[in-house]
Amino acid sequence: MARALRRRAGGFRRPPGLRSHVYTVQLPLEQDHDVGWKPHRLFRGSTPSIARMGCHVSVLDAGCQPHPPHRHAEEEILLILDGETDLVLEDPRDPDAVLRERVHRGTFAYYPTDFAHTIHNTSGRPVTYGMFKWTTNHRAHTSDLGHRLVSLSQSHAGTEGSGRPGFATNRALDGSTRCLQRLHSHLTTLQPGAGYAPHIDRYDVAIVTLEGIVETIGERAEPNSVIFYPAGEPHGMRNVGDTPAVYLVFEFHRRHWSNAPLVENQVRRIRRLRLRAAQRFTSPARSRG
Repeated sequence: MARALRRRAGGFRRPPGLRSHVYTVQLPLEQDHDVGWKPHRLFRGSTPSIARMGCHVSVLDAGCQPHPPHRHAEEEILLILDGETDLVLEDPRDPDAVLRERVHRGTFAYYPTDFAHTIHNTSGRPVTYGMFKWTTNHRAHTSDLGHRLVSLSQSHAGTEGSGRPGFATNRALDGSTRCLQRLHSHLTTLQPGAGYAPHIDRYDVAIVTLEGIVETIGERAEPNSVIFYPAGEPHGMRNVGDTPAVYLVFEFHRRHWSNAPLVENQVRRIRRLRLRAAQRFTSPARSRG
């Protein structure tokens, strides 16, 4: 089964390219009580770095699970947005056994290729979670990262200095995977009025906002929003609220990045954006002291 999945992942037709966008997620999500699980797709497509990338948010009714434990060729990140539930995972010590991990809002799991998993809501209320799923055409035989379970705490947000005023981060995950040269995640705290001017990255970036309100690419993102920036597209951010903004960042670094011309083609555009952003991102913050 796993081999068949690999063949399909390697031979699929490349989906349309993704663009930078803010996806607003309004909780509670609409449920499907007949099925007990309802996914809400946010996006699915390709980027300069990743052959296929998708994201959905789902709501799972109490007592339900979407499917039995399964394996697939793609890698995944699952983030709990609301409620608590059990993750059902393979036991590395016994392939015929499973482990159960109780998780709650602010916890995320990384599932490597061919790792058996599912989610089973044993609580008395619905649970809402987000899922990123991706695959690439270039894979390594080994990786640094196996399955990871990361519990975030707002009390630990922003404990590492970034060198930017009003901006601090705390690393949550970092390492290579079979699909990616590097999968990195950090939790960021952005103070009111603080931000950074537009820039470009050589990797795809996904952000989930947890607290506060930020503005990016001309749109506002409130809590539980998903922001996606494909590699090579300009993006900046500013906290436009009255309280600190806390958000979770995921970086997807491709193993064979072959789109350097894309970055060069954006240089002139970035210079223009920086000039226009100078007053918006720098002057207002200074005037507020």
